[in-house]
Amino acid sequence: INPPPPKKDLAKMREKSGVILRFNAHLISDKVEDLTRRFVIQFFMEDDTLAIREPPVRNSGVMGGMFLRRQVVKKPNGVRYIAGDFYIGNVVKIVSHDFIILNADEYTYRLMENDCEEMFPYSNFNRLHNLMLEKKNEIKRYFLSFSSPSSPTQSSNTSLRYHNSSSKTNANHLSGQSHDQSQAQVHPKSNSQAGTGRSREEDGMINLDEFTTCLEKVGLGRLNKQEVYTLWRKINKKNKDRVSFTKVVKLASESRHMSFRWPANRP
Repeated sequence: INPPPPKKDLAKMREKSGVILRFNAHLISDKVEDLTRRFVIQFFMEDDTLAIREPPVRNSGVMGGMFLRRQVVKKPNGVRYIAGDFYIGNVVKIVSHDFIILNADEYTYRLMENDCEEMFPYSNFNRLHNLMLEKKNEIKRYFLSFSSPSSPTQSSNTSLRYHNSSSKTNANHLSGQSHDQSQAQVHPKSNSQAGTGRSREEDGMINLDEFTTCLEKVGLGRLNKQEVYTLWRKINKKNKDRVSFTKVVKLASESRHMSFRWPANRP
């Protein structure tokens, strides 16, 4: 006897109708031809289904198109994927393929930050801000230690560089633009690679890698990439490559930070 299909949550379908989370993802593979491939994972919150498409890559032989049609997908343990399973740095196994989440579009970030209490705990800024408050003295000492002429070592954690991109960059893939048109933006070079020749001692500016290093040095290295980027978004509201380190110190010193909910306008 075949079991009956699961009942649909009609209230959820009405509330979440048309709400789609979009994430850029990289296919984890040993094949050389897969190194430049990028995918867009779409998660439909109304019924917890997902679809995957691949933007075309010019002159690569990759035509792009639909990689996985919209359907319910289960984890290796048989449990259905839910929205909270998708966050920066997480690896999801879908139809025998491993994908690492690289970033998301602006709408997705805002929705995750608005609904962070239950569904997206790694986007809970208030919780993360409290952790920074506990380390405010260490953070101040960290930046004061670089007033000496010696240059700090560059962050060993370069895996976060792809987050340091604008919402327009994310929109390139998420809107179907070819990968080679946006690859340089999605993976921006660090300041030293870009040839600016300036260190943070000289101009007081830091990038995402250096902010990550700061958190690691003051005892917050346990934060995952989504949590780090949630804090970085508050510091870097204008979405620039680099910000003044004083913004980090100021955020870590504010005992109260005004909570803010992004408008829930849909794209």
